[in-house]
Amino acid sequence: MNIQEKAIAYLKENKKEFLSRYTTGFSEQKIKTAIFTAGASGAGKTEYAISRKAKEPFLLHIDIDNVRDFFAPVGYNGINSSDYQEPASKGVNWLFDMASKKKFSIIVDSNFAEPNMAKSNIQRLLNKAYVVEINYIYRALDKCYEFAHQREIVTKRKVPMEIVKKTFKDSFDTVLFIKSTFQDTVILNLIDRENDIIHENINEVEFLTLLQKEIL
Repeated sequence: MNIQEKAIAYLKENKKEFLSRYTTGFSEQKIKTAIFTAGASGAGKTEYAISRKAKEPFLLHIDIDNVRDFFAPVGYNGINSSDYQEPASKGVNWLFDMASKKKFSIIVDSNFAEPNMAKSNIQRLLNKAYVVEINYIYRALDKCYEFAHQREIVTKRKVPMEIVKKTFKDSFDTVLFIKSTFQDTVILNLIDRENDIIHENINEVEFLTLLQKEIL
């Protein structure tokens, strides 16, 4: 078996332990909220998620980088993060499925760069009467890369410039697509780190107008 196959096998063998590690202490919420971060790698999404969870501790923080740590016993060391993308994604999906079934409130910490997956997940949540909120964190491309590079020193998780550029554009496109699709059933906030401004509950036209010069 290759590295990915070994990691997936390890995840399946330890499914009960995995789910327990990340979901113990969380409970059903009367008003169910699903918060998604969006933005380029290095924009500050995880920092936002941690800050939000500190204010709302009932939120289950689903973060693929944290999930990768589960694979340390089978070789994950940060530097080889790309080898564990598929098994970690599988773990994230398990957490998402369990959380939605058990009616937990969640904050999904990701780039939000895959439109079809985002659409499917949000539709599922809306069907279960979740309040869905997207928080797009904007930071200039060069600063995103600088931040990602600085973080690499600590985490050993390398994020090449081409990945930063791709997520910079793809996350913007996905947010625009999702807001255009779901309209007022999804709340969209723009957190502008460059100008220290938060634009709350904006529509897709406002989102495009505010960022098109920086992104397109």
